[in-house]
Amino acid sequence: MQRTARNTFCILFLVKKNDVRKSGLATIMVRLTINGEQAQFSCRLSIDPALWDIRTKRVIGNDQYSEAVNRQLDTIRKDIQQHYIRLSESLQYVSVHRLRQAFLATGEETLLSYQFREQVKIYRSKAGRNICTATANIYKLTLDRLFEFMELKYKVRDIHIQKIDLWFLEKFYLFLRKKYRCSNNTAIKYMKRFASVMNFAQKTGLIQVNPFNLFRFHIEKKEPVYLTEEELKSVTEKEFITRRLNTVRDAFVFSSYTGLSFSDIKALKLSDILKDESKDKSEYRYRLRICRTKTNTISYIPLLDKPLRLIEKYTGVRLSEIETKPRIKIEKAKDINNRSIFPLKSNQNTNEYLKEIAELCNINKRISFHSGRHSFASLITLEEGVPIETISRMLGHSNIQTTQIYARVTPKKLFEDMDKLIEATQDLVLIL
Repeated sequence: MQRTARNTFCILFLVKKNDVRKSGLATIMVRLTINGEQAQFSCRLSIDPALWDIRTKRVIGNDQYSEAVNRQLDTIRKDIQQHYIRLSESLQYVSVHRLRQAFLATGEETLLSYQFREQVKIYRSKAGRNICTATANIYKLTLDRLFEFMELKYKVRDIHIQKIDLWFLEKFYLFLRKKYRCSNNTAIKYMKRFASVMNFAQKTGLIQVNPFNLFRFHIEKKEPVYLTEEELKSVTEKEFITRRLNTVRDAFVFSSYTGLSFSDIKALKLSDILKDESKDKSEYRYRLRICRTKTNTISYIPLLDKPLRLIEKYTGVRLSEIETKPRIKIEKAKDINNRSIFPLKSNQNTNEYLKEIAELCNINKRISFHSGRHSFASLITLEEGVPIETISRMLGHSNIQTTQIYARVTPKKLFEDMDKLIEATQDLVLIL
């Protein structure tokens, strides 16, 4: 019979006799050992080193002070043992560092701000591989909202995560809805980022009960907003007085014909354009090769006439000058290949300008830059009979179910499909 290895767990108290303070007292330390791995920390108790019994690891004497310190040491030992048992029941392996974190419930690592910042560090270290930098930055924004909420409601700047309960979560949700007028779905996104921090704290043993287990994440289903063919034409042909509106309009139109998101268009460069020869080699076709910022997937998107003209407008380069390789030979602009094509500011400012554009074009819809992707999926591609699998690849989705949210069947497409069904039914009747 094969024997399973037993975990070795030991709690040891010792006094730092080589670090005696001016008061003559030295700190009592706790040394944890699990399978040979050690972690040492202060138990926030100090005594005269002469009163410490090295053999029994206790304070010598029967006076009230000695008995009080020994009782506290017994309590500390019992608390650590309980944390170890609880972690052993929920985790396959308990490290000394995880046990130390679980015990030091009032330390800096249990502050909400500390946990958020650690989470941001983790996300930033993964930026460019698993998530984009913008996703990491949004955690900082969530923490800023929490700071503001705690100062307003609790008159504190920070809080220990053990003190966060369901009431705290519900009040923060209402704060986001009222103070910043967030929609339910936007507020829920904040709460999910908050929940990921608390979930990590629970996994590392810092909290026993996660209040988010009782919080209801309700997402309201909303129809994606896209422009009709007439509305997109109205936006495309409208000339605005200010340069900022014209720039935002052009970038939005480019998104509507390529399906690129705001971050991808903001980072778009001339070097992202590839030139292909047609079969008869009489003309060239152009396409984009984009590494999606959000999903880190490669998308190939054919460039239609309108986005081609916009690229030439903002770069001042004729696309016929682009070689087969994604580089161009222009002596006067050596860095043109690596310069962003569209001079856009933040996504928030861009969406504010789009509201002005919609109003000036008499479009009674709450459009955002993301509406360009919906328009591309629903209007430019789906209505033209492009398979949804192809649309999914062009949008850079890793899951086709995500594409189905974007690519809603438009009334025009519905009527065309119904006409085809009627014609097919009539032909079947004639055959019979």
